[in-house]
Amino acid sequence: MTLQFDTAQQRETGLIAIENGAFDARLRQWANSVREYASPLVVTVLPQADADWAVSSAVAGGGVPADASAAWRHVRDLFAKAGASNAAFAWAPARAGDDEQFAPPKGSTDAVVVTELRLNGTAWPNVSSALDLAAEAHPGAPLILVLGAVGDSVQKATWLRDALAQAAARPRVEAVVYHEAAPGSSGDDPAEDWSASSDPATTKVMQAFLRTAADGDVTRKAVLNAAESAR
Repeated sequence: MTLQFDTAQQRETGLIAIENGAFDARLRQWANSVREYASPLVVTVLPQADADWAVSSAVAGGGVPADASAAWRHVRDLFAKAGASNAAFAWAPARAGDDEQFAPPKGSTDAVVVTELRLNGTAWPNVSSALDLAAEAHPGAPLILVLGAVGDSVQKATWLRDALAQAAARPRVEAVVYHEAAPGSSGDDPAEDWSASSDPATTKVMQAFLRTAADGDVTRKAVLNAAESAR
């Protein structure tokens, strides 16, 4: 679950407003809702604070890197006071291997999100390198890999299959999330479709992966075998 502040208001006030309590009423409401939910929940807040396009940017609108850490600490403190101990906080920078200036205080993150999205006209992301850089930058932290892509169907399927294999080969990767969209949501061209079922090749990769989960067999060996069977 991602906690998102109002875009217009956040652009005007910046991360300092969070630290100074401008959003405390909303944060307490969120924290109480999470506590009442009771089951374990992964929470992200201040996503991509190291990027200038983010609502929670620490590099645009007068923000500075230190603002992200201070705002993060304030949010965590409010959740702790509300008794929302079932929330695990995942830090989700735009560049998980190059976020040292922005990262929360050591020991205050329960996981780190590594996001690799491929847009048309750009190179296919090197997932292996991204995971290695994130692991080095955040020693000991569990990693959550977020994937998403548009592009040629064969290239997309190949990239996705290899990315799943790279994740399965690394013990610190605890979860993989696909940045899904409804099939056909971008028109009739599969190369413009974000969906995991955008074309037969991509669908085959995802079906092989999901079958392991449906069978209750989500060991790393099973995921690697699923990726191999999709070739």
